[in-house]
Amino acid sequence: MNRKYNLKNPVDMVRIIAREQFTFPGCYELIALMDDSVLLCSQCVRNNYKDIIYSTKHGNKDGWEVIGILNDSDLDGDACCDHCEKNFSEEEENEDEEKRL
Repeated sequence: MNRKYNLKNPVDMVRIIAREQFTFPGCYELIALMDDSVLLCSQCVRNNYKDIIYSTKHGNKDGWEVIGILNDSDLDGDACCDHCEKNFSEEEENEDEEKRL
């Protein structure tokens, strides 16, 4: 992340997820934790950016407000994006299989 962000500012959290997609170092995917406790992948954050940024700025509590940032290493089990149903653990499993081959 080459820009300066304030991780205590929810609007900056949205910008980080939409612009950066992965952590550095580590290349873990960034995931949005929404106010209704669902998870959104970075692609869905980008696809719904206007709704998410508006709700987050105004504190609408309508399900589009970002309240936190996670990465896929923070998640247990079969967590997936609640919008597109992308499984966050699948990529790690595929990487592990490739290393074994």
